[in-house]
Amino acid sequence: MHRLIMVLFALLLSACSIEYLANSGPKPQAQKKVNELCKSDDDCLGDLRCLELQLENCNNDINCQIFRTRGDLTRKCSQRCDIQKLPTDCPEKQRCFLDVKHNDGICLTGTCDSDVDCGTNNSLQNKCVDRTNGEKSGLCALSCNPLNCSDSKCADCPLNLSSCEPLSPNVFVCATAGVAKTLEYCDAETIFCSSGRLCFMGRCFPYCNLAQDPSICPIGTTCQPFYGNELVGICTNQPVNN
Repeated sequence: MHRLIMVLFALLLSACSIEYLANSGPKPQAQKKVNELCKSDDDCLGDLRCLELQLENCNNDINCQIFRTRGDLTRKCSQRCDIQKLPTDCPEKQRCFLDVKHNDGICLTGTCDSDVDCGTNNSLQNKCVDRTNGEKSGLCALSCNPLNCSDSKCADCPLNLSSCEPLSPNVFVCATAGVAKTLEYCDAETIFCSSGRLCFMGRCFPYCNLAQDPSICPIGTTCQPFYGNELVGICTNQPVNN
């Protein structure tokens, strides 16, 4: 569960960087409400911010692509939120995204309601995750095949999300990779495994293909089915629950 939370937070951080125009001084003519077009913060009522998504350097992030496709380039007045309460500190159908400039949050419409809203990645159905604040409040995650990963990258994932992590025994999505190598210590919060490895019982074990010769695994380990998955296994010296 902790790793899933980190995957979701990684998806928030990998979405487009957001910058805002801020002008000092009184706002006597401010009258714009949430989602109304604006030119600067001075146009927006109260403590609303005038948002302009910056969509450069997205590194093929799927949520960034969706923002671009649906025309979120225009500046709109948006509500502030507490990033520690994501996503429920925002109105229904929105979620709290990290404002990298102000180190707090801003409310934006999520990117999906169901998996079909997220399209496909190399014929794999992408997933809609963390839909916890009403319609369209979820985030899209790129599906991946962990067997397509190497020591430095996963072929199905962009460079900024170079690890393939399980959401369930048969569903894997791109996530931020760590640096821990095979059999090195890992945990669910701070020390993550490098590409092509899974943190299992506090150690990093490489993924393996159950259809291949088990000798591909390091000495002392065998290719064990990953919680009943018929193709994906991990090289370990300990049994994996089926």
